[in-house]
Amino acid sequence: MGAFKNASEAEKFKSKYTKKGYTAFISVAANTGNTIIHKVRIGKFKKRKDAEALSLRLKKTEGLNTFVTFKN
Repeated sequence: MGAFKNASEAEKFKSKYTKKGYTAFISVAANTGNTIIHKVRIGKFKKRKDAEALSLRLKKTEGLNTFVTFKN
């Protein structure tokens, strides 16, 4: 849903969507320049189509440009 260099900004963003009933969480990663990025994500799904449905709903209701990722 969002990616932030600042951990507190990521936490604010996460909190906003948690209050709206979404299961949001933050993962931390380094980008190619070794900059730490705090990624705010929603949900873990067994089926990709369920994740894509939520992605579309977030685009329509929240105006977010979202995309679906998956773990190998």
